[in-house]
Amino acid sequence: MGYQFVHIQGHAMARAGKAKTGRGSRPVSEILAESRRETGSCPHVERPHEPVLLFGLSVDDLEKRINNDLAEAKQHVGKAIRKDQRVMISMVTSHPASIEQFNTDEEIANQVDAWCKKTVEWARDWAKEQGGELVTAIAHIDEAYPHLHMYILPRPDAAMKADKLHPGRAAQAAAEAAALSAGMEKKFALREGDRAYRESMRAFQDDYYTAVGVECGLTRIGPARRRLSREAWQEEKQASVKVAASIAEAKEAAQGVWNFAVEKLGKAETREIELHTKLTEYQQATDKLNNVSNELKRERDRIVSMSLDIKRTYDEVTKVVSAFKAEALALVEKAVELLPYHLTQGIKNKIKTLDDATQVLPGLVKKLDDNLITRPDFFETLQKRLEPLPPRTIPASARERDDDSPSPSPFD
Repeated sequence: MGYQFVHIQGHAMARAGKAKTGRGSRPVSEILAESRRETGSCPHVERPHEPVLLFGLSVDDLEKRINNDLAEAKQHVGKAIRKDQRVMISMVTSHPASIEQFNTDEEIANQVDAWCKKTVEWARDWAKEQGGELVTAIAHIDEAYPHLHMYILPRPDAAMKADKLHPGRAAQAAAEAAALSAGMEKKFALREGDRAYRESMRAFQDDYYTAVGVECGLTRIGPARRRLSREAWQEEKQASVKVAASIAEAKEAAQGVWNFAVEKLGKAETREIELHTKLTEYQQATDKLNNVSNELKRERDRIVSMSLDIKRTYDEVTKVVSAFKAEALALVEKAVELLPYHLTQGIKNKIKTLDDATQVLPGLVKKLDDNLITRPDFFETLQKRLEPLPPRTIPASARERDDDSPSPSPFD
């Protein structure tokens, strides 16, 4: 295929750097004018075409965004941003396939499309890691090789300092500051800064190669710098293409494994949902059974309490009947002495009836226990039956006695 190309640079609103010689970084306005293919801004292009927007804002909206961010940064800093301060990072990446190959070879066109996608994704992630934001990515297909322009902006609350996003400049400034603080002379501190700049830019190129170049079949370095023969260079290019094909096959296989795992995981999640639903239903049924069981326990306790009340009532009734029976017997003994025979005999009959009723009472209590659940009103009926009878008086004829009777009748 060929070797990779990626270039990064910072830009200010006015020309920064060696302004007198014209070798300083170009201002933002010139960069955006060339990106838009404005008349007179790209003399190196024979037939300019409109750029293809791949990501983010259009070039016009990007320019508005820069002005708005500068106004916001002014509020954070408290003063206007210097015109020569770099406020935008631009990246340029190029693909080794020619425009003719891109327009005539479908396979090459697909490779270029994949390269564009991977490059934009890498630039977006890289900008985020540095603390910036990829705002616009466009493609130019009106030159010898298809290439991309990507524009990254620093945060307004960070004073729009684009040099902090540039890997080389940031490493250079840090190394120089560290050397000066360690007591080095300025010229040696500058050497340390230059060394850090080169190392950081090599790491930047390596990062792009690892993320994009390898998978797209590009080599890290071209043949001229390493003085490779044409045969060796062709072999390296073919090897890079084979490596890219192997990576694509491995990714396809990994994607198949991933899809299989996702499918299995989906089935497992579905089964888990079903089991959770059944578990919920079981829990609800268990709760209902517990509620019914608790109600039955409460009902059993109520019945036991009522049964105890009935037994206590039976005991009390038995005591009252026994006491009444004893008292009645005592009265009978006195009545035998005082009353006529026919009244005494009647009282004896009543006593016998009361005694018979006392013998029957345990059976009634047992029957009451047996029928308590089926006849809830049985206890009330029993209470009514056990209410004391109204007092009965003995007729006056039966109370007649001789005037010389020693004592009155106990029934008077």
